[in-house]
Amino acid sequence: MNNIFKKQTQWHIFIKIASLLLIGCNNSDLKKGEECLKIGDFNNALSFFDRAVKKNPSSPIARYGFARAWYQKCQYLEKEGLENEEDLRSAIRNLEYSSNLGFRDSLYNHLAYSLYRLSKIHIKKNDSTMALNLINKAIRINQKNSDILNYAGILNYYLGNQNTAEDCFILALKNDSTDATGLFNLGMIAWYNEDYILANQFWFKALKRAPDNETIINWYAESKVMLMETEENDKNR
Repeated sequence: MNNIFKKQTQWHIFIKIASLLLIGCNNSDLKKGEECLKIGDFNNALSFFDRAVKKNPSSPIARYGFARAWYQKCQYLEKEGLENEEDLRSAIRNLEYSSNLGFRDSLYNHLAYSLYRLSKIHIKKNDSTMALNLINKAIRINQKNSDILNYAGILNYYLGNQNTAEDCFILALKNDSTDATGLFNLGMIAWYNEDYILANQFWFKALKRAPDNETIINWYAESKVMLMETEENDKNR
């Protein structure tokens, strides 16, 4: 009995020591991963956080670090013109895992932006249905990013969803009253609806916010010509 008790005690001590060593290694991986993230070394950060996640898949801190490492990698690839669907999907997947573990508020900007970038890739692949699904998911997650909202508005408009497009542009303006893009886009909708007075008004406001923007300057000038021609035609009737 004493030998059995002694063996059981030794076994319990061994388990505790092994557990402590495992926790220590995990903490070391987390620390090293964070250090790598600080200097932009996302490849090594991915390796350290991947090891930490495999040791403790439900660790919120490990998942949070892993998600941020993937996002940092995608940011770098975007700047270098090397963005690809596989890495973006990995980033999105891990950002969602981390969000499910309680880091949603910290990562929703990253998740929405990644969905936005993936949507653009699908546009290049002529997959407008997937692109629309991704961008609409992005704006459900984050309705504060004007770039995402303006892109969502343009995509929805060209796919026939004018009301949704207008809502996106208006929301972008509410978020940033200095943004000329939303006003310009609302002007384009008015123009294609042949409401030249309204288009002119939107572009006039847009010019006040971006007086050096050649695209807005040209369309505003075009609207003035159209209004003069319309007025002249009305006089000749």
